[in-house]
Amino acid sequence: MSMKTSLTAGLAGLLFLVGPLQGEDPGWIELFDGKTLDGWSKTGGDAVFKAEGGAITGSGAKKTTFLVTKEDYGDFELVFEYKLHDLDLNSGVQFRSERTPSRERVNTLKGPQIELTKSPGRSGLIFRQGGGAWITPEDKLVRNSAAKNGEWNTVKLRVEGPRIQTWINGILINDSVSEEDQKRYASGAIGLQVHGIRDYDGTPRRASWRGIRLKKL
Repeated sequence: MSMKTSLTAGLAGLLFLVGPLQGEDPGWIELFDGKTLDGWSKTGGDAVFKAEGGAITGSGAKKTTFLVTKEDYGDFELVFEYKLHDLDLNSGVQFRSERTPSRERVNTLKGPQIELTKSPGRSGLIFRQGGGAWITPEDKLVRNSAAKNGEWNTVKLRVEGPRIQTWINGILINDSVSEEDQKRYASGAIGLQVHGIRDYDGTPRRASWRGIRLKKL
């Protein structure tokens, strides 16, 4: 085998192992263009969402608020980065979620949610927003330190049928199956959550997301 042939074969093998880069794979959809909130709409409470510095930043107040995709998605891989600027702010990303009427004391988005909170905590585990229960099995509700406080963290979510997998900074956090949630929430919106602050003192708490990409399966 010539050196040229050997190098070509080696490169092909490397590409097979690594897979296509997200930016080069036509199957990936940019859900956030880095500049505007086109394709998204706010629902729920009084938090403010802005596109700034190549990221979406939500400033939280008293009531839980969501920035929601206008389109629905079923089976997919989702990748994004997030940062909690204020560690007393709870956040999350909804998926396969249903929009509900906006009424006082009623959630405006219901369905599965990736929990995002300070470390150590339950970031990466799956909560049923609007249902008050965890989708992640009880014996797997283990606090972890995969996320870095005050820094950008990379999240990968893969949902296919009843199986839900999450990774934070390359660490597998959740790998669970829920036939019940698959039947009820087979497809739905993706939503960025800024949780309401119970004892709000007038100082907004902030969370940011960037590089939000999705690939349908």
